Amino acid sequence: MTKTDVNKISDASGNSIMNPIEERDHVKKTSQFNLTALLWVIVTIAIIGGLITNISKIMDAVWLIKTENAKSITIPHLSVKLHNKGNESISLPLRGQCLLWPPEHSWDYECGYEFKQTDTTNINSDAISIPAKGERDFLIHVTKLAPIHQTKTSLARFFSTGEWHIQFIMFTDQNGRNIINTGRIPFTVEAMSKGYVFEVFRKPLRRKSLI
Repeated sequence: MTKTDVNKISDASGNSIMNPIEERDHVKKTSQFNLTALLWVIVTIAIIGGLITNISKIMDAVWLIKTENAKSITIPHLSVKLHNKGNESISLPLRGQCLLWPPEHSWDYECGYEFKQTDTTNINSDAISIPAKGERDFLIHVTKLAPIHQTKTSLARFFSTGEWHIQFIMFTDQNGRNIINTGRIPFTVEAMSKGYVFEVFRKPLRRKSLI
């Protein structure tokens, strides 16, 4: 009897059935295959997740390589006049949130801003106030808020295209919480170098005018 005959097992009707040893080997190979496939799926998901998480950094690196004097690109301070036509003083946090809108306006990117004195010096408090029936002049310095959507280099990259828009969001302490939405301003040298008037009383006016 040959080795092949020894490994071959038949049932009562003479039909060949799988040897228990061969069955165990088959199950073992199948398990190994499933484990390998699962590992590849996990690795693939990890790679894709890493690319998505670091997409801004990757694009920044490519942009820095392709762009001459990229690090010299600076975003001008935005000159604003905060006007309060109400009968009570209004205060605003020193720092706030802004949104960057790409050309297709399909997704907004978070950024941050900080009020500064008109001579670009820092303000030594956590809030600024605008007196009743009064107005005050400030500069707005755009900065990165968190590295989730963008980096400091990303801001310069967006700014260099001349196609993005920026939108500032401010919160007053009037009647609990009042949101002031400035609307979208072109994120360009020309637009950011102009002066704007922002109304900070009650329902804000989406008014943008040269000082």
